Amino acid sequence: MTEDRFDLYEELTRDGLSRADLFRRGAALGLSVPAIAAIAAACGNTSHATSGSFHGGNASQIGTAVTTPAPSGELAQLKWGLFYEPSSLDWIYSYNYEENTVVTNVTECLMRLTPQFEIIPSLAESYKLADDLTHVYTIRQGVKFHDGSPMTTADVIYSLKRNQNPNSYWFFAFSNVKSIDQTGAWEVTVRMKRADVTFPGLMATPAGGVGPQAYLKTKGKNYGTPAAGPVGTGPFKFTGWNQGANIGLARNDDYWDTEHKPMTKAIQFSFIPEESTMTTGLLSGEIDGAYHTPYSGLNQLRSTSAGKLYLGKSMLFTVIYVATTTGPMADINIRRALLMAVDRKALAQTVYNGAATPLPYTQLPLGQWGYARSEAAAAYAKLPQPVVDLEGAKKLAAKGDTSGTVVIGTRASFQRYINIASIIQDAGKKIGLDVRIKAINPNDYGDLFFSSDARKGIDLFVSENYADIPEPLETLYDTVTPQPPDAAVSYNYDNYDNATVTKNLDAAIGESDDDKRAALIIGAQSMLAKQPANLPLVSPAVPLFLNSRVTGAPASFCYLYYPWARDVGAT
Repeated sequence: MTEDRFDLYEELTRDGLSRADLFRRGAALGLSVPAIAAIAAACGNTSHATSGSFHGGNASQIGTAVTTPAPSGELAQLKWGLFYEPSSLDWIYSYNYEENTVVTNVTECLMRLTPQFEIIPSLAESYKLADDLTHVYTIRQGVKFHDGSPMTTADVIYSLKRNQNPNSYWFFAFSNVKSIDQTGAWEVTVRMKRADVTFPGLMATPAGGVGPQAYLKTKGKNYGTPAAGPVGTGPFKFTGWNQGANIGLARNDDYWDTEHKPMTKAIQFSFIPEESTMTTGLLSGEIDGAYHTPYSGLNQLRSTSAGKLYLGKSMLFTVIYVATTTGPMADINIRRALLMAVDRKALAQTVYNGAATPLPYTQLPLGQWGYARSEAAAAYAKLPQPVVDLEGAKKLAAKGDTSGTVVIGTRASFQRYINIASIIQDAGKKIGLDVRIKAINPNDYGDLFFSSDARKGIDLFVSENYADIPEPLETLYDTVTPQPPDAAVSYNYDNYDNATVTKNLDAAIGESDDDKRAALIIGAQSMLAKQPANLPLVSPAVPLFLNSRVTGAPASFCYLYYPWARDVGAT
């Protein structure tokens, strides 16, 4: 989409141009009738506003909704859509969208991520940082598990230590942990080998999940499977798993948080892998709601009277990871040139159906900042903006070597990733770069993130990544600083090593003062804009659709870790 077309699209969606005015404005810009018609089609029915989006120049953010209207009554059953069947409901193996959407309503954590992206106490009544290496949690008393047993400090310690097993998907959160001990009747102290400011926030994710020690030991590897469902302290308890079809939860009438008693009696999570089927189910009312509804179906969901579409505040970012230390993509000039040739505004409109914010030269969406937000916003506005500069890109590319082939990995049968890879391929062609697309089996695509063998022959790959917590270091530090060979996790696939970036982020990871830490991160971000490690594209919003008979679900990205279903009820 050209700049003129994008500007016209913004004017239509922002100001609600009539069809006649749209064609008049388009003609004045010299656009053809088919081009104007395409813009009208892309906008859908603009008389139905989408909650949580606004436009306005370079500072526009798509996806600002945090909550939805509170319910007025109880709901007998909530029918919720999941795009795939969870692999496990054991929280230490829950590190993906659909698993966490279910688990967070069953297993609670020491801390809690709120819809506003604040970290507050949950199963820990309070938390304090005694010193840079010592985290102290006062455990909440009077909490019962779904099996009726009381939660104790022993349960907390046992649960946290489960993540010290390298098989845990949350093992990385404990890479700097030295010890976990009971230091009082209701006190647990975590001592660190080195300061790590990401640790406290990660206690609001499954890394801080708590379950009953006795049940966990009895069930062993079966825990969290259809044979031995999860037992937690959350607002809903597990009732059954019909493999290949659905998972059932029922209200926990003994829920400890009496100020937030759940208003829904039962939930059925149905597995619906096809995007078109999910959209149809939402439109027909067969499904009451779903998070991350298909971007391909947003126009239908925007215009239907069956319910309402919300675009939620996000910590998501779509990025092209550089996965090589040789060839054209090892050259910073080639990286900058390719990014300058990509029309990120058009990508946000076409691939994400207008439900994404084009990113400037940073992989840190504003939603990732849980502190120093005004300073972060000011620095964000000063970054090079997502505009196409093809002539500048060609000049930069001429400084490097564009010979050879660049291979970009994408997920086979996943149209959104395929479309993104095609856009990168087209941008490369414009600067003399031969980009070839390699489709990878969806079941193997995740290996690109963790296996150097899987990345052999791959120069770039597409990722829709996200921060777990509103702390920029959680996604930035491990992707752009050199990591030791025995690091629990490293996403620095191209061995990026910039002295200024490393110095700033090494200092930031141990800096407990928010303002000082923000200044260090912003300094690193400024350098990364000039010397990019990866290619940031857009920050997708969180599409949430609710049937007109239900309301209350938080709209923001908190839903992976917040017990969101407790807020849902009848309209």
